Amino acid sequence: MARNLPKLPDNDFERLMVPSPNITNLGDDEASKVVEALNTLFSQDTEAENEIHTKNPISLLKFKRRTYMITLVTPLFGGGVEAGENDLNMLIRASSIRGHLRFWWRAIRGTQYESVKDMRDAEAKIWGSISQSDSNQSSQSQVGIKVITQPAQKTQRRHDYMNPQQRPEPFEFNAFGPEAYALFPAKETQTQQGKNILKEGGSFTIEITYPKKWTPKEFETNVESAIWAWVNFGGIGARTRRGCGALFCIKFAPPDANGIERWFRESLEKYGIQKTSSLRDWPLFFDSLYILRQEQEQMKAWKDVLSVYQSFRQGKNFARNPGQPANRPGRSRWPEPETVRNLTRRRDNRHPRTEEFQQHPQAFPRAEFGLPILFHFKDRNDPGDTTLVPALLHSSEKIERMGSPLIVKPLVLKNGQAVACVARLKTKSIEKVHLTQAGCDNREFPVQSTQLQYANSPLKGRSASGSAIEGFLNYLTQDKKFIEVPQ
Repeated sequence: MARNLPKLPDNDFERLMVPSPNITNLGDDEASKVVEALNTLFSQDTEAENEIHTKNPISLLKFKRRTYMITLVTPLFGGGVEAGENDLNMLIRASSIRGHLRFWWRAIRGTQYESVKDMRDAEAKIWGSISQSDSNQSSQSQVGIKVITQPAQKTQRRHDYMNPQQRPEPFEFNAFGPEAYALFPAKETQTQQGKNILKEGGSFTIEITYPKKWTPKEFETNVESAIWAWVNFGGIGARTRRGCGALFCIKFAPPDANGIERWFRESLEKYGIQKTSSLRDWPLFFDSLYILRQEQEQMKAWKDVLSVYQSFRQGKNFARNPGQPANRPGRSRWPEPETVRNLTRRRDNRHPRTEEFQQHPQAFPRAEFGLPILFHFKDRNDPGDTTLVPALLHSSEKIERMGSPLIVKPLVLKNGQAVACVARLKTKSIEKVHLTQAGCDNREFPVQSTQLQYANSPLKGRSASGSAIEGFLNYLTQDKKFIEVPQ
């Protein structure tokens, strides 16, 4: 006599796979019904590369699953197969989510390992690998990721998305505002059409599959900790460290602005995230958060934190002089423009090296915010376009990019409001850079300088060593009323 098969749930969030009869004790007819039910349940996936064990549905009986609904808080661009482009057929891709979760797993669990090899070997046991370090064998992932539902919104070109007429108060886009700064790579140019942007507000659902033999604590340690970090401090698509593609999942969010300290402390304890004073060759989780304890609309919180970051780098009367006329940007108070002029021996007469600028040392402190940096001088006799790229010590390898260790984003609360949030990933400091300009290609130049304490320096009184990141974090607390939330 055939036994009744368990009913498979339709949409039960954070569900475990329904207990199923032991497949080895079933007759052929009963087993085929189980296989058919599992095939139906998992038939929605369109990214076969991210399913596990789909060729043998019976093996799915060995796995549990949890489902999470996630909301897009800020606009998304990028995340498709082609860099910087939306995939119009699949806006949220399981492969992209997997990459983000692996990054946060390394940041959180990476403190346990001293070498890249040890860390990669441990990562491969959970998340899989194409080839292991000690053999040519690939390692299968124990964690499956599937996007069940996609956001309902349609994408728009950047120009249409940022049309102020489409933006009622309290958040209206400004063509020269901080939101335009964050979305700058999506901008239209004379030779390139603008990127597609997915408007904020849509939701998507993901399903995580993992071994049934794992204890709840093993799931928290191996997977859920990475999800917690990703939805609160990461994002999806491009420019996530400037708050694009920011996310919200109510399960993992802080209760309110006053409860962030306790939430942060308890989350770190729950997921076993340990503070460390030593650095690794990969980014590690941060020691502190910096928040503005003011609850506001999500996009407004994003605009406010971007405005603080932009003012530190380029703000009038702080990072640059007033322009002449007033609607034009004035000369920078940072040392990089004068350093480039001196190194290339090119200077327009409109920018003489007056006593004020003779104080600028030869340094590139803003390289700490991420590379490359393109210097574009508008006057004819100033240097041509010049790019700043990393110089790796003790290495002949040429690298053109270095991700920013700063995360600048809105942190969304359970009540739907948000606070401005800044965090700093723990990374090794960059010490030298290359300037890609005639006569400079093979020379290395310093990033920091202890001489960055001249009268109107943005780092005066904020970093004695000349660190732009240290200066920015002190700027948050000293000038902008941010609060540090330590581990």
